[in-house]
Formats: sequence, structure tokens, C-alpha cells
Amino acid sequence: MNIIRLDADLRAPDFTKVKPPLNVEDYRIDCRDFESREILEKEVHGHFSREGAVLLTHTGLGDLSGLDRWGNILINEPMAYQGGTGARPQFGKYIYDVLADEPPYAYIFPHNEMSYLSRFPRCLVFGCQAIPARGGETFLFDNQSMTHEILQTEIGQRLKEEGVRYVRNLTDAVYKHWQDAFHISAREEMEDIAKRENWVLEWINGRVRISYRREAYEYNEALGENLFFVNLSLLGVYFDDWHPFNTLPHEDRPFNVVHGDGTPFTEQETEYLVHVFDNHCLPIFWKPGWIAMLDNERWAHAHPPFTLKSGESRKLGAMMGNPKDRIGAGF
Repeated sequence: MNIIRLDADLRAPDFTKVKPPLNVEDYRIDCRDFESREILEKEVHGHFSREGAVLLTHTGLGDLSGLDRWGNILINEPMAYQGGTGARPQFGKYIYDVLADEPPYAYIFPHNEMSYLSRFPRCLVFGCQAIPARGGETFLFDNQSMTHEILQTEIGQRLKEEGVRYVRNLTDAVYKHWQDAFHISAREEMEDIAKRENWVLEWINGRVRISYRREAYEYNEALGENLFFVNLSLLGVYFDDWHPFNTLPHEDRPFNVVHGDGTPFTEQETEYLVHVFDNHCLPIFWKPGWIAMLDNERWAHAHPPFTLKSGESRKLGAMMGNPKDRIGAGF
């Protein structure tokens, strides 16, 4: 079978060789510096309000089942991973494995969690239990400064006018079951969700295809600004190195993103969209017990490829919550 591959350089930046644009020390809070939990939590709230991102070190976190003790500092209403793109094992209630079926060699492109849905979490919390000696970092991206940059471009303006269209192909046996994605069991339930969300739904040989338009920007009330809010991790090109999905046209892959009018992104547009984030990156080179908290509108995130040696593991958990219904842009 023929491999279908986009001729674009979509490799993740290597911040072990070049200086990162953002300094992690500007976001770090050492938990040993505080006399009481109350004082620490006050500092976390203040820093999160100002910067939208916090890195906690020396937390004493051992098992990820205890991540909620930290996540609940900021998360008042935890959310389940309903409607997500991959099945997520759980370490505890509302505590999910960050990786599911994704191969470690894949670059999970910059994205705001669940930004492709009508409801998304405002707050994300990541915790680390185990990490390889090299690699396995997480990239955070300042979405405010990135948005300022992309709005100066032709594609940024086109996305402002047209938005994007998401396409998802959910099967009963291959990548992601529609039953698992939405925590349902009957076709009628799937059809009810599509009707409620105003999605186009098609049943094709036992699988379901859904497609719908979303605005490419979301108004952030705290900043009083519109922020780029396209989930690039759903680009069909993500599957270029993943057999057998790389034998399928992009529109038939488990998911894809195109212009709002249905036109596919060009190779040049795809390359630009993935790499414009590089200029606004805060890489987190994890150590066990570290916890990162981020505002899901103000910060995007990504996972570059990594390699595990014998005996190594990468074990990160995630919580999300404080849901917000999408309101769209306010240009």
C-alpha cells in the first residue's frame, strides 16, 4: 500500500541544543520554601492568576493517584475526558494517563486541551511520577504572544474570518471507538449528541464520521483578548509515520483539521502553524514529583517524541477542570 506523506518539516524543536524562548525559573515554585500549606496555596493562586502557568517542584508527589491533592488547589470542578481523541487509562478518579495509544516517536503538535469541543477545561494539571534520563519533556506555549504573531500573517487573518473544520472518523475496532469517545453505547445516543452539538454525522460501514466548524480564536475574559484556539494535534499529518493510517487520505484518518470552508491546509501553512509556536515555548524537563499547572486558554502544550531505554518509563498524569463553554472570538 502507498504511504501518503506531507512534504513538510514538522519536527519538534530540540531545546537541549538551543536556548528556550522562555525561562522555566520565571514559573517555578519550590514547595520547600513555604512554612504552611495555606501560604503555598496562596502563592500558587497568585502566580497562576498573573502568569497562567506554575511549575511546582519538591512536592513529595509519589504515586499519581495522589495528584488530586495538588490539582484541587486550582480545580473546583473536575472534568471527565469525554469526547476526547484517545482512550485514557486512569490513575484515580479524574486523573488520566497523558498518553494512550500514541507511539512515542510521534510529535503531538501544539494544542489547547479539548478546544475542538463546545466545552473545554480552563485548567490543566500535569504530574510526573517517572521520566527517562533523556527526553520525555512537555512543551508549554505562551498563547498570548503567539496569537499576536499569527494575527500579523495572512493565514492568521484567514482563520479569523473562516475558522476551521474538524473531521473525526470513529470506528468500532481501529483507533478510537465512538462508544469509548463519548461514554455511550447506542447509535441513538451518538445521534443525539451530534444534533445537540450541531455536528454533521454520517454512518459509514459501521464507523461514524462527524464534522463541524469552530472559530479559530477564543475570547479570554481575564486578558480581554482573543487567543488562538485551534487544536493542531488533530491534523491528519500526525499519522504520517503511523501505519496503517499513513496509507489513508487525510480526510479518512481518525481525525483531521482543515480551513473552515473545507479547504485543506497547504504544506506551507501546516509547517507554519506547527512551528510558529516554537518562538513562544517553555519546555518542562520533568523530574519525578514535579507538577505543572496551566490555564488552558493562555497556554497550549505539546509532547515531542521520546525514546525509552531498557528499564525506563515515562509516567505522567493529568487532571482537568473548571469547564467553560466556548463563546468564540470577540474581534
